[in-house]
Amino acid sequence: GRITKLVREGADFSDIAVCAKNTPDYIGVIDTFFEKAGIPLGIDVPETLAESPLFELVTSGLEAASTFSSRAVIRYVKTGISGLSEQEADLFETYVKTWDISPSLMKCDEDWTMNPDGYVDSEPDEYTLTTVNSARRKVFTCLDSLSRNIKKASDVRDFCTAVYNLL
Repeated sequence: GRITKLVREGADFSDIAVCAKNTPDYIGVIDTFFEKAGIPLGIDVPETLAESPLFELVTSGLEAASTFSSRAVIRYVKTGISGLSEQEADLFETYVKTWDISPSLMKCDEDWTMNPDGYVDSEPDEYTLTTVNSARRKVFTCLDSLSRNIKKASDVRDFCTAVYNLL
């Protein structure tokens, strides 16, 4: 087709762009066709703001800082950019869901001591308990700071600064 003709005439593949409306609708067809034709292809599919981890961090952080509900805090932790490792986030989420942690317990200064395995007749795994409490302190420090800064914000600039400091 036209692309191979342009290349034969001296154009580089990198000089050529194909634009299409609703690109995701064509994935699977376009890449197969280009591969068979020997044409290198890079597809750029736009991402909506709601799909952005940063957007999720801000929205879940705002919700978590105002409610400290386990659902909101877990959403915040699961963004992947909350400051916790994947393992810390997973252990934290499992613990919070196992014990159905309330907002007041989420904000409590004392370490959690309930067995990470739930109601079992065995000693708690100290590594998991230590990791969960460390993760809780990290998360609570960020969310509590955001909560306090939003409450004392007197204008849009203060509010935006509070959100910026979350990042």
